[in-house]
Amino acid sequence: MQRHNVEHAHPNYILIYFALLALLGVSIALGQIGNIYLMTGLVFGVAAIKALMVLRYFMHLKFEPLFIAIILISAALCLVVLFIGVYPDVVLRSGWK
Repeated sequence: MQRHNVEHAHPNYILIYFALLALLGVSIALGQIGNIYLMTGLVFGVAAIKALMVLRYFMHLKFEPLFIAIILISAALCLVVLFIGVYPDVVLRSGWK
């Protein structure tokens, strides 16, 4: 299998860093919502966006071959399953009972 040495411009890491910091601020601000169900869903949604940004830019997923992208996307989907699994324990004091 040949490796393609294609040059690509690096993303603006400083801009992405500040976008991730802004999303952190959004997550903290969402913690003030009175409805715990809505708040938890929105915070997990923002966390998923941050995880995808890290996968895409810092792990260079957008520049990798399709096979590697599929592996990393599978890992991100496992993260979503984890979020769904812990949601009742985070929102409800009694968990899945």
